[in-house]
Amino acid sequence: YLDTCIEPWPGGYTDPTVPAGRRTNYALREEALALRQGNERAPTAVLTHGANPGLVSHLVKQALLDIAADTGLEAGAPASRAEWGELARRLGVKVIHIAERDSQASSLPKRPGEFVNTWSIDGFVSEGSQPSEMGVGHARAQLSARRQATRVRQLGRDLPDATGR
Repeated sequence: YLDTCIEPWPGGYTDPTVPAGRRTNYALREEALALRQGNERAPTAVLTHGANPGLVSHLVKQALLDIAADTGLEAGAPASRAEWGELARRLGVKVIHIAERDSQASSLPKRPGEFVNTWSIDGFVSEGSQPSEMGVGHARAQLSARRQATRVRQLGRDLPDATGR
């Protein structure tokens, strides 16, 4: 299973009876990871992988390997970012451009000078309604286990969403 993002059930981002820390992407991720407890032999699931970047990165890497094979260039599977860059250099690839095509069309024509956002309004509103989050990243390794657990629990506590609530 592969998805590009994880979404809660309706109200999952906005229900005021649910503490802010339980309405974060981090909490959603933790809930999803908990599903594997006792199901270690279940099929693989890649959650919140993203499309661009994400799935696009895999497609580009496969394309580089395909070009190498099609042109007869001896190339094993690169194991690092630098090795992928070196493969692209050896293939003569100078630029990789990913263009996303937005196929949404409105029944109302755009007026001159008008800006139109094609991001789904549901996605825009739901992401703006989420509590604010902060990723600790590599700094986590420097925190003691006890301090880290306390810090993670506090990250989503009572932080405002885009409305200031």
